[in-house]
Amino acid sequence: GWARIAGKAYFEIDLGQHFRVIPNYYTLRHGSSQGRAPRNWDLLASQDKRSWRMLRQHRNDESLHPTAGSTASWPLEVSDDDASGFR
Repeated sequence: GWARIAGKAYFEIDLGQHFRVIPNYYTLRHGSSQGRAPRNWDLLASQDKRSWRMLRQHRNDESLHPTAGSTASWPLEVSDDDASGFR
């Protein structure tokens, strides 16, 4: 499967030095054309791209339907810490 090929692959969003957010919800959309959706992943946030904190951990999460283009959303515990980087 993809995980065996990708290993510890990730994508990162960098809002730059002038923008910071405190997220309270997030949505993920997948595009697998093979009828598979991600089930295990972590959402991390950082203020400096060196130190990362866990916002949400997913294990065996079946919220995303296997159909390509499916979306699911999850609440996040609101914190006082803002962030400019996510992965």
